[in-house]
Amino acid sequence: MSTEVFNIIRRLGKDNIELQIATQCAPVISGLKISNLLITALTNETFIINLFKNSDIDVLKLASNKDKVFFLVYRKDALKEYLSSNDVNKLLIEYGYESDELSYVLHEFSLRYNFCLNNFTPFPHELGLILGYPVEDVIKFVKYKGKNYLHVGYWKVYEDPKTKLELFEKFDSATEAFSKLVGRGVSINHIVKSYYAHGSN
Repeated sequence: MSTEVFNIIRRLGKDNIELQIATQCAPVISGLKISNLLITALTNETFIINLFKNSDIDVLKLASNKDKVFFLVYRKDALKEYLSSNDVNKLLIEYGYESDELSYVLHEFSLRYNFCLNNFTPFPHELGLILGYPVEDVIKFVKYKGKNYLHVGYWKVYEDPKTKLELFEKFDSATEAFSKLVGRGVSINHIVKSYYAHGSN
């Protein structure tokens, strides 16, 4: 994190919703990543839903409590393609999913995520798949119980760290750029619409 972004966060406050979106969702908005979790104050729910209307990004409310709301912000076609790939589909079956159809997977995951947040069930490790993490890293994260990783960044890396570090640097660059724009007064709505209008790739 640069000094400029650190000062922006300090000036606007970590609860600033536009800055939260910039720091949590820049890789998805910029087209570098399939999906992200967005966790914010419950009072921001309507803002989030309206923000991504008429864009190429979908938003799904996964859960909420008295203070916070948990969203999945995702690119529908990319996530659908990823979940239907052979290795990912096989792992979903192992986790008890009966289909790789996107609406079914998201509905089932939302139920499991809610149960977990309410301390009814263990953490659903398929979250890594929902977030588009490489399947080999998801498998080994579970196998080694989160230990023995080669690098930790946006997720814990177990294979091919060089390639993934390069990708993490791109994520960081997008987050840095979006945070600076918000800090300079550019609305997150303008950023989202601009990327949609000009294509995210």
